[in-house]
Amino acid sequence: MDAYNVADSIVGFSQYSLIVSNTLYGTSAEFRPSIVGLNHGSFEIKTALEVAGLLVDGVKQFGSVLSSSIELFKSLKGEKPTSAKRIGGDVEVTTNSGNVTIIQTEVLNIVGNPSAGRAAHSFIRKPLQAIDRLEILDSERQRISEVNRKDADLFSPIDFSTPLLEQENTVILELRSAQFREGNKWRVF
Repeated sequence: MDAYNVADSIVGFSQYSLIVSNTLYGTSAEFRPSIVGLNHGSFEIKTALEVAGLLVDGVKQFGSVLSSSIELFKSLKGEKPTSAKRIGGDVEVTTNSGNVTIIQTEVLNIVGNPSAGRAAHSFIRKPLQAIDRLEILDSERQRISEVNRKDADLFSPIDFSTPLLEQENTVILELRSAQFREGNKWRVF
């Protein structure tokens, strides 16, 4: 793989991971990727998350959401889901092929983010033009996600311009003010 493609892939993976981090922990979380190894046909990035000055041991949640979002890209086959409905804190997503999967809301938000689609294109689709498969490993070197060359075309931004889910919240605004009443008495209602 040529050096420019490797660099683009590293930047894409870092951007995708940052989107996952921001979705899970908010923008106050600091995400720090660093390259710790380059081997023939592969590179290794070590990531650190810091939230409010404390290192987060949320690697399992981070890895789970990262893996689930990649699997959702594959399941959607480059197209927006036909439907989505809330089930508690999760979302039931129906793909155009009729497959139904239940995922965390954060996973759907990541896949629907155009920046995440562009980053996935950079770190998954482009490298798979030169290699057979891409694997993502956790800190214990266990595979959490794998994408083969045949699935490369599934990784591009998906048009989520029309909302999949609508949520209606009722907000009550009560204004209280001092009123001057007969008899020169103030009352607060």
